[in-house]
Amino acid sequence: MKKTLISLIAYIAFSASPALSETADGFCEASDDGSTVGADLTCKVTPSQLTFKIYEVGICTADATPADKSSCTAVFTNTTGLDINLTAGGNIPLNPEVSLTEGQYNYGYMLVGTTQKIKISQTFTGTARQSSSGENAGAAIKAVDGSSNPIEGLVCVSNGTTFGDNDSVTCGAAGTVPTAANNMNQVLGDHSVKYAYDTATFSVPGETSTTTKIWVLNSDQAAITTQDYTVVGGGNNAFTGWSGTPDRPYNFAVQALSPQMNITPTTANINIKFVVTGAGAIDFWPSTEATCVSCLRDLTFEGMKFQFTAD
Repeated sequence: MKKTLISLIAYIAFSASPALSETADGFCEASDDGSTVGADLTCKVTPSQLTFKIYEVGICTADATPADKSSCTAVFTNTTGLDINLTAGGNIPLNPEVSLTEGQYNYGYMLVGTTQKIKISQTFTGTARQSSSGENAGAAIKAVDGSSNPIEGLVCVSNGTTFGDNDSVTCGAAGTVPTAANNMNQVLGDHSVKYAYDTATFSVPGETSTTTKIWVLNSDQAAITTQDYTVVGGGNNAFTGWSGTPDRPYNFAVQALSPQMNITPTTANINIKFVVTGAGAIDFWPSTEATCVSCLRDLTFEGMKFQFTAD
């Protein structure tokens, strides 16, 4: 194993993954409502914008956790964070004078902010869909305009509010799509891990399925160990507010690389591909919801799906 100054590597290239078929099962269809999308009441959509604030990127020879990155080398760091729109691709410079040991790297990690910006728009047919403005005792609250009429229409868009409060989508006539700030990844998993850890198997098109582990971190970049908010409404992520003062600014994601990444003297750059197609989702209230018929409940982010390679 040789230690090599990687002077030829100038940047990390970010790209959206090859397109998935949006006619596949699970993607939103124009006719969807709360009675057609299955038991989970959710269908996937592709955002027109998906922006992450990236603080650190690294590669590792062994598995890593927020508390143990001893096998890792950070190839990019930015203490204030760099906003990257994954739908547009792009690149970021590597750390000056980064050095890597020649050989095989089995894991990649990313430190990102818990607020992702995402734009979503879906056009429906048939009965106008209604907006939800939240919930009360587990029941939908119908969004209304100034004349107390329900806000409804066939075009439903992200409206700029925080995801997770059952009010992040507005339905009406065709128009501009505002950016919505998604804070959903402040809440992961269930109560047994303080809603601060999750793991899932993801697949980037053209690559082998692999496992991604995600932690929520505090401002010291340490894993969350206390439950600092109150869950209501009966679901793991159905919350209306925080108890105390939450401190959850970061997500730390580590992924087993499949195939592994090999660094050689001829390595020219590092690439990270993300799944953008189907990266968002629309949640419906059940079709039996009396106060919000054909009502959209919320928008969500479907998780970090990425793959490291080198050439």
